[in-house]
Amino acid sequence: MENISNNKSIILFNLATNVLVVVFITRASYYHTPLNGIKDTAVYGLHLIALQTSIAGFIYLLTLSKWAFRLVFGPLFFILSLFFLGL
Repeated sequence: MENISNNKSIILFNLATNVLVVVFITRASYYHTPLNGIKDTAVYGLHLIALQTSIAGFIYLLTLSKWAFRLVFGPLFFILSLFFLGL
């Protein structure tokens, strides 16, 4: 329990970056495809879970090094936001 309280800010930072990236990726994927009904929402949820599990490890490894995070995350987030805009 002590480890969790000592690393609470790191855990929250990892969680926030993962959620931010995954939400932008899924929003970009479904921007031009409206969700109609429970089936579409379930597919969206499965896509969200798959992205979260695959990207979470990459972002976690990226956050282990402060310099790698600063160099890679900014451009990566910018590129993903361009996908959302459809550019």
